[in-house]
Amino acid sequence: AMGSQGNLSAEVEQATRRQVQGMQSSQQRNRERVLAQLLGMVCDVRPQVHPNYRIAA
Repeated sequence: AMGSQGNLSAEVEQATRRQVQGMQSSQQRNRERVLAQLLGMVCDVRPQVHPNYRIAA
């Protein structure tokens, strides 16, 4: 019984490692693109009058 439980534990650990490695490589692949999009949104300032603004006469 201990052998099979130990084997199951090793399989779970190996699957977890594979999953973490996949997430890390995905993060590395997408990091530059995401940062470029974020900076583009933050730096793309378009001044405009708010729709609720009323000119006081």
